[in-house]
Amino acid sequence: LSKQTNPSLGNQMQKYRDFIQSMATNNSILEKNFYIAIPFYQLDLGLKGKKGSLPNDRIEEIKKALYPRRDHVLNQLGRLGLKGKALTSEELMALFHDIFNLDTRLPKKEYQGNIKDLLAPQSVEIDFSSIKIDKRYYKTLFVLDYPRFVSPNWLSPLISFDHTLDISFFIYPTESSDALSDLHRK
Repeated sequence: LSKQTNPSLGNQMQKYRDFIQSMATNNSILEKNFYIAIPFYQLDLGLKGKKGSLPNDRIEEIKKALYPRRDHVLNQLGRLGLKGKALTSEELMALFHDIFNLDTRLPKKEYQGNIKDLLAPQSVEIDFSSIKIDKRYYKTLFVLDYPRFVSPNWLSPLISFDHTLDISFFIYPTESSDALSDLHRK
């Protein structure tokens, strides 16, 4: 700004600087990212037994089963006018690191080595009404039921809330016959 010789341009630069300063001080700069996790269960492979991690020797088979699901979700988002993309391994590591380590953002090139060491917080304290991860407190709210009828943008007050907020939707696939019997009952 001090090196600007054009007074009109200098005036615009000052207005822009003031605008950014007011946005930062009013805490109205928010990052809006929405993530969809596509689940995979042992039953999808025809495996029975105890719950837990999926077998490592069948990772390629699991990936092949997940690719059509991913493509279907991306197509449905496109039909809604939304743009989506699958995250790479590096982007997933960066996302999880940033979620659990908000005070120490790493450059992308540093996401190497043991993923457990990268993602694990220094400390976790669990209380009856909150969780403390490192120096931050978190509170989880569970929505038990949704309205029977909704209007367009019914979640917009929650999405445009001007504080940091993580919203997760868990939608579990069910058999068509189970869904139909529930609908008939209701």
